[in-house]
Amino acid sequence: MNARRNTLWTGVLLMTVVVAVLVNSGCSALRRSPASTPTPTKTPVVASAVEPTATSTPVRPSPTPERSYDRCPLTGLKMADPALGMRRPLDIKIDNYPGSRPPSGIHRADVVFEHSAEGAITRFSAVFLCQDHERVGPVRSARLIDVEHVVDMFDAVLVHYGAANQVLPMIEAAGFPDMDGYFGAPGFLTVPGRVSPFNKYCDTRAVWANVEENEWQKPADRPGFLFSESVESDVPADQIKVVYAPQSQARWDFDAERGVYLRYAGDEPHVEESAGEQLTAANVVIVSAKHTETDIDEGYGSFSVRIDLLGEGPAVVCRDGLAVEGRWVRTGDTEMIRLVDRAGNPIPFKPGNVWIQVVPEMGMLEIS
Repeated sequence: MNARRNTLWTGVLLMTVVVAVLVNSGCSALRRSPASTPTPTKTPVVASAVEPTATSTPVRPSPTPERSYDRCPLTGLKMADPALGMRRPLDIKIDNYPGSRPPSGIHRADVVFEHSAEGAITRFSAVFLCQDHERVGPVRSARLIDVEHVVDMFDAVLVHYGAANQVLPMIEAAGFPDMDGYFGAPGFLTVPGRVSPFNKYCDTRAVWANVEENEWQKPADRPGFLFSESVESDVPADQIKVVYAPQSQARWDFDAERGVYLRYAGDEPHVEESAGEQLTAANVVIVSAKHTETDIDEGYGSFSVRIDLLGEGPAVVCRDGLAVEGRWVRTGDTEMIRLVDRAGNPIPFKPGNVWIQVVPEMGMLEIS
């Protein structure tokens, strides 16, 4: 476990006290609004950290992608404005509770992680870099996977609307740029006609403007993904089904004519609100990682899940109606996740957006 992870966990108890004082005094390093209403008090509980999974797969070095000024490093697609790829990524937390649907703006994310949140529901971590949208959401509270992995993975800014009292000091201790709409961060809006808590959204242009104002802007210090126009595989993947719970299932059907996967929430097309179109992905990646229920109360007797994305685990990359089995590998906090085949060679993505389904075990996956 590296020094950063040690610092985060040893500082949690101290930061719990610090955050409580700052919220009550109306000021914070996170620029929280003095007019904000404090989060309802819960008893702080510090969950134990999980040691990283040991890496055993022999991994061949990935070719280092050259920094490109015309193609997005996260999608491999040509950009009309090359400057967009030099921004600092945003990790925007988006709800996937059935009552929150349809989501808005998530079709503009370059990478989306879907993960178990608590109970039988899932939530999205949507990474934006090369595209904008004026209404992204509903934006909801951050989860451990963001604080411990996704933000570091992309050297991103965390964009969310609140967090459990036990998670707030972890965010503070981690030290990465944080924009919390609950505490008055700019760039958020309340959408009429939507009931709380599914009515908070953000405008990526306004959020990035505040990133500049806070002097957080810098090109992400991470390599981009590897892309190719084709992949070597004879394993069909025309339909992908991920069963998080009987009432929480994600399905992807390959559309050969368009060359993308169409997303379904259960058996219903999963539609994006602003365009009114079904969500699609050029790449659907399934990664299996250790899940541990914590004592962090997310409300109504449901407890947050810790997901360990350090080390390695089974993975499947689906693209072009084909599946490539392999492993995911990530050996350090500031390392991007890598996908390799059974021989340790990098698995290239198809140019386009990437959806990563995070599961506790591959038995939840059906590919046909």
